Amino acid sequence: MISTTRRGLEDDLRSGKFEEELYFRLNGICLRVPPLRERREDLPELSDFFLTKYASLFERSRPVLSAEILARLAAYSWPGISARWKTR
Repeated sequence: MISTTRRGLEDDLRSGKFEEELYFRLNGICLRVPPLRERREDLPELSDFFLTKYASLFERSRPVLSAEILARLAAYSWPGISARWKTR
């Protein structure tokens, strides 16, 4: 089983917001992937992967991103939705 979360399950476990038994059943191998805003160097490869995948899926020619577009992607803050989770 593969699961993912944006929450700090260890903190939720300590505060009683997450069931201990479920945590230990899910916690076989834990991979922590930093948010995109912390790994902007991955943008060209990720862009290439998704452009190729969806061009093929929709039987279209694969778009090519200019250096300017890649620079704009790298300059974007990539805020995610973590701010929304903090207000809940």
